[in-house]
Amino acid sequence: MASRARITRTGRVLEDTFFKKAKAQGYVARSAYKLLEIQQKHKLIPPGGQVACESLGPLKKGGRVIGVDLQVGLCHFTLGNSVADAYKSLELARTAWTIATGGEEAESLDPNMPWGRGVLKPGGSLVMKLLQGTGTQEFAAELRHDFTKVAWHRPKATRSESKEVFLLGLKRKQ
Repeated sequence: MASRARITRTGRVLEDTFFKKAKAQGYVARSAYKLLEIQQKHKLIPPGGQVACESLGPLKKGGRVIGVDLQVGLCHFTLGNSVADAYKSLELARTAWTIATGGEEAESLDPNMPWGRGVLKPGGSLVMKLLQGTGTQEFAAELRHDFTKVAWHRPKATRSESKEVFLLGLKRKQ
């Protein structure tokens, strides 16, 4: 007997093709395919640089992996379908950009941290997940000051009803 997909009261399919594929291949979530697609198209991580995919042992050649995992008890849960959610995602992306490039607001984030010119080296790239909404296009235009190329990417694994999109700052300028 074939298994039936779980569907919410609003008609949203919870266990779609990418969900099932992720579970079958040992990934925790569909987001793995979003990141793999971005990597395949933009070649952001050089061969041997897949630290997060391999093991998190000692980093060679001065590499750095920064990850933020907001625990449920420490943040507000959002569904990603409201103007407020889109605004919050834009503010998070602005913070990531500030930390990466050491923008004017960097000192206000934490004066004890040595942001200086930011943690992202020239030539490095920045990937940010956003919810499309007011201000996202203007934000992309601002990134052009710091990056050689700015690109939008909506992976195939993104649900059709989602406002989620990735904004990439490619090859940080000197």
